[in-house]
Amino acid sequence: MSQLPDSALPTSLADVKDSLVGQKLRVAGRLLSYDAITSTIIIVDGTIGLLVDVSSCLDSWVRERLGTVMVIGDLQRNEDQAPAPEVSRTSVDTRLVLRAIHVGNCGGIIDLEEWNSGIAALQSATVAEQSRNA
Repeated sequence: MSQLPDSALPTSLADVKDSLVGQKLRVAGRLLSYDAITSTIIIVDGTIGLLVDVSSCLDSWVRERLGTVMVIGDLQRNEDQAPAPEVSRTSVDTRLVLRAIHVGNCGGIIDLEEWNSGIAALQSATVAEQSRNA
């Protein structure tokens, strides 16, 4: 039996949906807001946002507003349903929360447009592979 942890599924913020609840995801976005009381952040990509519980991995990266971060965590239903901070032009589904196990500051290393293109290519390749094997 392998001792390696489950790998995280690279996912664009636009693809984070209720159907992924229970899966470990790897997402990237710009840090928009941080709530010290609830230890939650909102990351965004364009007009799509995601609520992230960072209580298990808080670090100095929080200081850089709109800096790019990569988050690995488990997507869960948000039982608390605490309202997300008002963020203009950003859609945040507060029914979902990513429970972060790692947050890394990407410091301009990741271009979100390229990240999303790479994920789309990976999804297309997976669908094509499944079609060939069917």
